[in-house]
Amino acid sequence: MSTRDSRIKLIDGRILGYAEYGVNNGRPVFYFHGANSSRLSGRVLQPAATKLSARIISIDRPGFGNSEFKPGRQLLDWPDDVIAVANVLHIDRFAVVGLSSGAAYAAACACNIPNRLTGAAMVSCEVPYNVSASTVGKLRAIRMASFFARRAPWLMGYWVSWSDQIARHFPALFFLNYKVHLAQPDREIFAWASVRKGFIQNYLEAHKFGVRGSIWDMALVAREWGFKLGDISMKVHIWHGGQDTVSPFAVGRYITNEIPHCVSQFYSNEGHLSVFFNNIEQILAALVA
Repeated sequence: MSTRDSRIKLIDGRILGYAEYGVNNGRPVFYFHGANSSRLSGRVLQPAATKLSARIISIDRPGFGNSEFKPGRQLLDWPDDVIAVANVLHIDRFAVVGLSSGAAYAAACACNIPNRLTGAAMVSCEVPYNVSASTVGKLRAIRMASFFARRAPWLMGYWVSWSDQIARHFPALFFLNYKVHLAQPDREIFAWASVRKGFIQNYLEAHKFGVRGSIWDMALVAREWGFKLGDISMKVHIWHGGQDTVSPFAVGRYITNEIPHCVSQFYSNEGHLSVFFNNIEQILAALVA
């Protein structure tokens, strides 16, 4: 199918934006984007979704892209928004996959609505700051961003707004600064011109109505989630890179040990983003098998 960009109005009056990729009558998979991102990031799944007859529904979280901000929202509010979209699309059961901070939202769905899920996957997942594994091998800049998002969101807002202006007017400088914080496998991904172009578009789309959604989102993922990974009763697929400098390898091991039923795939030569880009087809296949 051609890409469909849509919006729905929720029962509380909020507008939620989403986009669809892949095959119209394919097996449904909800994709949850990472930090400072949007529904547009789901388009990287298009080739694999077409090949595997999957239907990707990529949703903007509240405050991102086309979705209105929801004051005071929590991680466990997200499954209700997902169900609202699924019901509008007449989808009874579906799989979920989240990348980076989006993986925390996949975990929330696996915990709260397992009866609606056919599968769940967490890729390059982050964990709350009070988990000791979260800081082992994590870049100092990422630790600082997490701290300021929790303790001084107004200051973090200035930084993200400034980054937006750099991305809009000086994309080469934006990537030069961004790549410094990435492992070599992730830098290789950004050597692709199509990836750089899509990343900039996605980054700016995320903040087109402001940055408070992104700041709130970063704080939510860094704080305690409101549920325990051990509370998840269904099987969850874990994908993690051994060279991840954003969510260290120790985090993947921690999640594997905490979730009672999981299938873990660890790649020693992959980073935070490369593990997703280089294994998209395998990840999606595990969810639609």
